[in-house]
Amino acid sequence: MKFLRPYFIALLLLFGSSIVVEAASLIIPVQLTIENGTFENSFVYVKKNGESIYSLPGEKNLRLKLELNSDYVLSFSKNGYITKQIHVRTDIPEERVRGGLDPYKIGVRLFKQYEGVNIVVYNQPVAFIRYLVDTDEMGYDVDYTKSIMSDLQVAETKLEQKAKEEREQLAVAEKEQKKKTIPSPEIKNTNQVPSSPQVMSETQNSSIVTTPVNVSRGEDKMSTPSQPKVNAGEDLNKSKTSPAVGEDEGHTLKMESGSDKLKPALAIDRGEDKSATQNKVLVETTKSVSISDEPNRKVTTVLIGSPEHVCTYKKIEYKWGGKFYFKDDKTSISDQMFFLFTGIN
Repeated sequence: MKFLRPYFIALLLLFGSSIVVEAASLIIPVQLTIENGTFENSFVYVKKNGESIYSLPGEKNLRLKLELNSDYVLSFSKNGYITKQIHVRTDIPEERVRGGLDPYKIGVRLFKQYEGVNIVVYNQPVAFIRYLVDTDEMGYDVDYTKSIMSDLQVAETKLEQKAKEEREQLAVAEKEQKKKTIPSPEIKNTNQVPSSPQVMSETQNSSIVTTPVNVSRGEDKMSTPSQPKVNAGEDLNKSKTSPAVGEDEGHTLKMESGSDKLKPALAIDRGEDKSATQNKVLVETTKSVSISDEPNRKVTTVLIGSPEHVCTYKKIEYKWGGKFYFKDDKTSISDQMFFLFTGIN
């Protein structure tokens, strides 16, 4: 047994070293966003030291494992969209590797190739990520970012505006399509006098709602177009004009069709002020926006809600190009949901 002990020690050292090499890698979580599109036919191509090694289908959350002491180029592409590249160098001091490496998360947004937008800046990587001695962590190279930041910001701003215009056009087209598919409501002839309880019920449930009121001589009567009243001294031709069903000379309350017009009319009938009813909702809902610039990112905070409950929405934009969105500081949401809740692109 003593004679075999050195071999066991050698085997342990061999397996131990292989575990260290396997663990000595950099994990890159990626949040991929396809503006106004799906992940279908989108891909991530990985190059190591100038050679293509593998590709992955695109999806919202990716997890790339990169070996240390290597040079990588990550390309994110989709047919009809602008390809974005990120340069990652994994040269990290050994003592830092032994201390453990935290995953370095990045965000990538792909825009369509819109006309009138100069996209020459995307022929090179949009970010260079490497080990930074000053922070003892992975981060973006500031000098490289400064060299392309001006052109990159101009292009990104124009692309975001084009994408917003496209979303608005799609929303209008979708609304018009819904209008075409909804059948028009049947309009009944309201000039007919109901002659039975069944007919009266159908008339009251039609698209035109009338409230008959007749308080003359202490009796409740419904005037009909077939028996108009002619008072003394009135013009005979004027009296021939029959009032509409449910109208009375003394008091008339008529509501037009449609639920939007029906509710204000009912509010007025109850003595409520229409403008006060409409302004009540606006007072209860408030929104405030604040923007803070930090050394390596910009944070946009939006507070929306009532005094009883306020929701917090945040957009965090890193200078290397990554953008992340959160609700109440704990729930990650998409940029589309952030725009839907806040109206901010």
